[in-house]
Amino acid sequence: MVQIFFYGGINEIGGNKILLKSSSGNSTLLDFGLSFSTIKQYYDIFTRPRTGCPLNDCIQLGLLPSPREAISRIYRDDLDPVLHVDPTANAEAICVKDVYLSHAHLDHVHDVKYLHKCIKIACSAITKIVLEQVQLNSRMGSQLITYTANRLVDGQLGSLVRRDWQPGDAGELFPLAGGDFKCSMHYVDHSIPGATGLLLEEETTDRRIAYTGDLRMHGRMSKESQDFIDFVADAHPDALIIEGTRLTPGSESELPTEQAVEDKISQILKANSSNLALFGCSGNDLARLTSFYNAANISHRALVVDYKIYELWKRLCTVHPYNINIIKLKVYLPRQREGDYSVDNYQGNKSLTKLVRDPGSSSIIVKAETIREHPENYLVYLPRWHINELLDLKPAPGFTYIWSMSDPFDLEGEIAEDKFNAWMDKFKGFIEKVHCSGHARPHDLATMVNKIRPKLLIPVHTAVPRAWESLGLDEGIKIEYPVLARGITI
Repeated sequence: MVQIFFYGGINEIGGNKILLKSSSGNSTLLDFGLSFSTIKQYYDIFTRPRTGCPLNDCIQLGLLPSPREAISRIYRDDLDPVLHVDPTANAEAICVKDVYLSHAHLDHVHDVKYLHKCIKIACSAITKIVLEQVQLNSRMGSQLITYTANRLVDGQLGSLVRRDWQPGDAGELFPLAGGDFKCSMHYVDHSIPGATGLLLEEETTDRRIAYTGDLRMHGRMSKESQDFIDFVADAHPDALIIEGTRLTPGSESELPTEQAVEDKISQILKANSSNLALFGCSGNDLARLTSFYNAANISHRALVVDYKIYELWKRLCTVHPYNINIIKLKVYLPRQREGDYSVDNYQGNKSLTKLVRDPGSSSIIVKAETIREHPENYLVYLPRWHINELLDLKPAPGFTYIWSMSDPFDLEGEIAEDKFNAWMDKFKGFIEKVHCSGHARPHDLATMVNKIRPKLLIPVHTAVPRAWESLGLDEGIKIEYPVLARGITI
């Protein structure tokens, strides 16, 4: 008998925290992500979990599951001594042996930073590379790969702790839950490199469970998604844990495919060939960035990105199937600290310091003054949080900003959009919205499930799980809706 417990991803988009307990009592986690909907209820940029007791704060507010029963001893032993976390716990004493990460989005991985160092982490090799870059360049991604112990651990204070990462390749077999589950992950199409779906099998009971993570059927890697679906269908799973992000209405204005996004960007650049073009999208979405790269080439513009995107793309260009010429990329260098481009001004940022000190980087670095001279030659990545670079770029009236992300879905996002629009009005720019989702459309979800034909369908990662009932699923497919911390027996 296999039991599945849900501690996140219920009636919300993201925050997946799923525990599978084998017949022998060993367990594994499928993702351990941040619930954005819950954290926004209590925190903002001014109020955050207290540094001295983050576990206590997050557990009390429901951001983390309480450490008892199925998930006892899962948390770090250097945080919140008031919680009486057992500092002598080892791999044998912890029932949760490992965690599988489907991809590197924070709503699937963020809370891994609270997990005990003995819990192994399985994911694709690409996902680990992405998370290494996230930890290097983002406060939100800190403590995922390594962390500094907060108190005396193993006789040392402030020691660097390296987590037990075990990245793998798609299709190869690997164990989870101390070997109780035989598993294989497979690449799927999503809006971040390295995303995978998973099939688990407990050989002693012949139970098979599939987990989609996040996926879509309309991107550059749609074949990989279809191959995963075919593989799972051939396995005849007893249960399918599946995302349903787009069951929520509101994405009707999005374009149907990633290729359509690229074509639309090309049309916009052609129609605005004599002025500066800016754009914003997720910095980890290399599929979307490839669309901008291709459109820039067609329009005879250089694609200018920030140093974070450049580093990630450079690391992945040899292992990821997106065909770009890294030599053609340019990196925008903002002024910092004292307001000029002196090397000393970048000392607080290791990556930028390395870039500006590299004698060979002069051919890829682009400054605002260079872009001002010939704005028609560039397509520049400028996310909303760096929109104040317009003060240096000084674009001529009528410039274009291509917004390639989802529309705001809460009041905080609407306020941010109003401020962005104020900047665009100030500089007399035009906004073009060009986007397609990183998640499967409702009819694709239905086709997927009817192809796999699981005995049991378990919806997660959706605000409207009951919408599955109106998708026209084949007879014989039972739907069971997860309840917080209540086990589903397979």
